[in-house]
Amino acid sequence: MREIVLSIILTEFCIFPDSIVAILIIFTMKLNVRASALSLGIIWGLLIFLFTWWLYFRQISVGQPTLVGKIYPYFTISPLGSLLGLIYGFIDGLLVGGAFAWLYNRLRKD
Repeated sequence: MREIVLSIILTEFCIFPDSIVAILIIFTMKLNVRASALSLGIIWGLLIFLFTWWLYFRQISVGQPTLVGKIYPYFTISPLGSLLGLIYGFIDGLLVGGAFAWLYNRLRKD
């Protein structure tokens, strides 16, 4: 109900009413913690996996310790390292995405 009243007020007095209403509706919505966690986990895991293979095929620091290897144990630029990066990235993204959505829902104003 609040969004409808706000929409009517903004469409009468704003130059770009549709974009402002869309932004206000986005800021009043509640995030799904499970969906946020899974989506960030999948994206982060795939990014580490694909980036590892890209570095492996370009022969950039293959088998050497990397900065990511200091964060994720046993991670190297190798086929096995890409699978470990996929698993580590998924778990890391899952935790960060879930924590972000949960915190957002707790801090947003109703």
